[in-house]
Amino acid sequence: IINDDPVPTVTLSTGNTTIGELGATSTTLVTAVLSAISEQIVTVTLGKSGTAIENTDYTLNGTITVPAMAPNASVTLAALGELFDEFNETVIMDIIGVTNGTEGTPGQKTVTIEDDDPTPTVVLEVGTITLDEKNGTTSTTVTLTLSAKSNLDVTVGLKKTGTATDVAD
Repeated sequence: IINDDPVPTVTLSTGNTTIGELGATSTTLVTAVLSAISEQIVTVTLGKSGTAIENTDYTLNGTITVPAMAPNASVTLAALGELFDEFNETVIMDIIGVTNGTEGTPGQKTVTIEDDDPTPTVVLEVGTITLDEKNGTTSTTVTLTLSAKSNLDVTVGLKKTGTATDVAD
């Protein structure tokens, strides 16, 4: 018996292109879809890139196995919640290998993980409130404290007001 069935092409699809860090929307399926049902097991190897870091920002099995006589199979992309403010991050999945099939188009999918952490607030604390030039109290410490960790640079502008002049006083 000669098997003259065409070799299936494999494309990728995702349930959602945007997921959250936590909660019910923190996962999506990554599906390998065959152009035709195959009598053989089709194995798809995924390459993973993007701004998100595997096992820190997300988990994803790098192999999708489509059983014989099945039209598709899926693995779960799951976001891992973090406790600090950051930019949204991306997971880019590419088909880098197919056994018993060929890569089709689209062979790449991108999912964005949306940050769900609030922007931290800044608390300003000033050491000595009154400075006295005559008694040697000419400086104080100004401390800025964030309400939560942030993975982003935080810049705070300070406004100076009052009757003293900058540099001279």
